[in-house]
Amino acid sequence: MKFAVVGAGSMANRRIRHVQQLAAGDLVVYDVRADRRAEVERNHGVRTVDSLSSLISENPDAIFVSVPPAYHRTYVDLAVERGWHFMTEQPIFHTDDGLDELVEAVEQRRLITHVSCNMRFHQSVRRMKQLIQDDAIGPVATGMVEIGEWLPDWHPYEPYTDSTLLAERWVVALTLSAIWSGWGTSLARWRG
Repeated sequence: MKFAVVGAGSMANRRIRHVQQLAAGDLVVYDVRADRRAEVERNHGVRTVDSLSSLISENPDAIFVSVPPAYHRTYVDLAVERGWHFMTEQPIFHTDDGLDELVEAVEQRRLITHVSCNMRFHQSVRRMKQLIQDDAIGPVATGMVEIGEWLPDWHPYEPYTDSTLLAERWVVALTLSAIWSGWGTSLARWRG
């Protein structure tokens, strides 16, 4: 099987390691930034490409979409169009426009897809679930989830002030990520 990782940042490095650890098949990495391509070539010994046309020429069986959320749509749509299975980081898009059409296209093409969810099985979330199920804190009438990241720790390999993480679209994507990751629905289901 042939895999492509789109992006070469922190999450992409994890996906590269996963493919290598599983010895799952051939791997190529696509990123627009030369410094990131050089880093993954050096750190992981992978082959990289520097253009979308080169990625398309590689014709992988499956791709990992590990770019900033505002750009997920471009690569998810490409994967569906080309018939590539895909895994994307959350949220799948930074808006909900076109999600129904995406699901329909994925089902028609019988693609295997996955959207990552980083917090759903986190130890603190599991503990909160258990406390609610055990009725240890009494009836839950309402809830509020607050999520935060210390950007210098999240991207220690680059100055976070230069990153697309601070782009206006990222703020929207981060907010939607908490919603789409299932926090609200999970909390509602825990109570029954």
